[in-house]
Amino acid sequence: MRKSGWKGWILIILGSVTAVRTGMNVYRLWQRGGRVGETRQQLEAAKAENRRLQTKLEEVQTDEFVEKEAREKLGYGREGETVLILPKQDNAQGPVMPAGRQVLSTQEPEIPNWRKWWKLYVRL
Repeated sequence: MRKSGWKGWILIILGSVTAVRTGMNVYRLWQRGGRVGETRQQLEAAKAENRRLQTKLEEVQTDEFVEKEAREKLGYGREGETVLILPKQDNAQGPVMPAGRQVLSTQEPEIPNWRKWWKLYVRL
């Protein structure tokens, strides 16, 4: 009788260890399943970005795009065209005019701020 009791305890211990290990393995698989879902989402996002970049690459490789960039950034033009490069205008200086010409001011006289507020709220 003692031997069967001893064998029973060994079976209980082995069964418990097996159950714990199986539970741990199931938990790990469950965690990996979540990571697989996240990785799939990242893959789909990367594929969408790849498609967008492929479309942009096809657009950039067209002759129209190259011509547009040459015109805008390099100042090039087609044969027979005259390219005008105007100096950058600073708003504080006003319009750039050739020597000997005057610029007529079309600005209204400066209205005090209190009048502007008065017009806004009272409207008289």
